[in-house]
Order: sequence, then C-alpha cells, then structure tokens
Amino acid sequence: MCLKKGRRIVSLTDLCEPPDFIRCPLDWIGYIWIDSNLEKEERMTIHKYIKWWLKKNMKHKVLRAGVYSFNIRSQKFFRKMGFKPSWISFSKSKSI
Repeated sequence: MCLKKGRRIVSLTDLCEPPDFIRCPLDWIGYIWIDSNLEKEERMTIHKYIKWWLKKNMKHKVLRAGVYSFNIRSQKFFRKMGFKPSWISFSKSKSI
C-alpha cells in the first residue's frame, strides 16, 4: 500500500504470505514506513488506516512482523497496534 499527500509519498506498507516454514499459515508485514515530517495528527490517522488495511487484507489468523531489537520506536508502534513479542531470532556476521 502506498499513501500520498499530493504528489509526495508519505507512507508505504507491505503485506505478504511467506512460505509455510514453521507450519503455521500466517501473513507477514514486510515493511511499514510513515514520513516522520508529517504532523502528529496525520501520522495518527495513517496509523489507524494501516491497522484497518492490514486487518482487511489478512488471509490468515496470524499476522507477524519482524523488528530489530534496537528499533524501540518500531517496537512501540507494533505494541500500540496490539502486537506482542513472541519469538527471538539470533544472527551472526561472518566477521565475528
């Protein structure tokens, strides 16, 4: 989903259906971005619209999103939308 204000893109949201690698059919939020230069009221309206849009476009009962552990702002956003942490992922780069 792409939202515009005039000709300027102000929000992007991606919803996809990943392969069933954990034996749980689910929808995956691949990306959510909202322009931080918008007024607070505009951002709050977009938050509500995204929540409605995701609910309308979900195909499964489970909706999941991945958030980096250091991205507190994103974690707060998803918690506001009713998400709860449910799993941890560990990663390692080649240089370590």
